[in-house]
Amino acid sequence: MKHDKRLIQEFVAYCRDWHGNEFPKQDIEQFQQEYHEHSPIWWYTAPHFLYSVLEYSLETLDFEAIIKLGFFIRDLHEQLGKLHSKQFKKVKGELTVYRGQGLPKSDLQKLKSHVGGLLSFNHFLSTSPDRLISIANARQAAENQESVRVLFVITVDLSISSTPFANIRDLQYYSSHESVLFTTHSVFRIERIQQMDKESRFWQVQLTMMEHNDGYWSSLTEFMRNEIQGPTEYHRLENESLSQIQEITVQFMIAITAPPKLNPTSSETVEDKYYVSK
Repeated sequence: MKHDKRLIQEFVAYCRDWHGNEFPKQDIEQFQQEYHEHSPIWWYTAPHFLYSVLEYSLETLDFEAIIKLGFFIRDLHEQLGKLHSKQFKKVKGELTVYRGQGLPKSDLQKLKSHVGGLLSFNHFLSTSPDRLISIANARQAAENQESVRVLFVITVDLSISSTPFANIRDLQYYSSHESVLFTTHSVFRIERIQQMDKESRFWQVQLTMMEHNDGYWSSLTEFMRNEIQGPTEYHRLENESLSQIQEITVQFMIAITAPPKLNPTSSETVEDKYYVSK
């Protein structure tokens, strides 16, 4: 994961000009000087500007920022892939993790209308194996009447799982709690949604991780591979950089493009069955 200094220098220069230069100068300089001294997971979980830039760029689909961050997105994705192979290669059965968060009521309605369809989060997804901690996080997150508390319950079949995710407790900046991190734009099927308590604004959303050999997902992937070859913003990247991150941005590109019907005989489009949550 050694990079040309130019990539890091270009990202640092971009951050210095970021919306009025709001990031501490010493943090930017530390990143430039010490990037290769820490792991991508350490940088991602550290209380520095990098996390803010990454989350903002992925959630707002800021192409310029994503292009500048391409080297880091790739590094973090690849580290998760290596950890995934090490931790789960010989493990069978199912893994269940949780994520508690607040969600606008309008987004909950969109999820309800997509039950049976696909869901992706616009970022690297942090989850916990501890249900109670996740419930507490959800209770703290929904602070106004326009939001609801949501507990995502994510089930992964470890015997067929291939999407990179890993337990990062021993590598994260703070190691006081268990955390399972999924690569950006991992895709899940929405199985069911139910209200946890009729007296409160608390909902449970059951998700199952999608695998790349799923027929519908395969169609999406093939379509987007063809789209990436066309006139997209990613042609601003040099050919080498494009080839390096193309595979891990297929899910990301699906969320951006409004593709045509995958099957001429079907009335469903990608947008009918695919929802991206921030």
